[in-house]
Amino acid sequence: FFSASRVYYRQNNWTMSLEILKKSLDFALKQEQNSLLPEIYNAMGLSYAHQFDNCMAIHYFELAVNTAKKTLPDDHPNLQRYRYQLQQLKP
Repeated sequence: FFSASRVYYRQNNWTMSLEILKKSLDFALKQEQNSLLPEIYNAMGLSYAHQFDNCMAIHYFELAVNTAKKTLPDDHPNLQRYRYQLQQLKP
C-alpha cells in the first residue's frame, strides 16, 4: 500500500495518497511493522500539508518524530528530515 501512495503523491493527488496511506497505517499497526510507521506518518503529514490542512499535518509530523525517536539515533537522517518538516509548519 505504501508504495502505491507514493504514485498518487507524485501525481499531486493528495486525497488518494491519504486514502492509501490510511490503509497502509492500518496494515502496519495490525502487522506490528513499526519500522514503517514513521515514514507513513511523515507521508500523511506531507499530504495534509499540500492540502493546506496544517493542523493535521503537524499532528502526523509529530507522530513521525515521536515514533522515530523510539528506534533511531538523534543524528539519523530520517529523524532529522521529520523534525525539519515539522519545524516548517509549527510556529
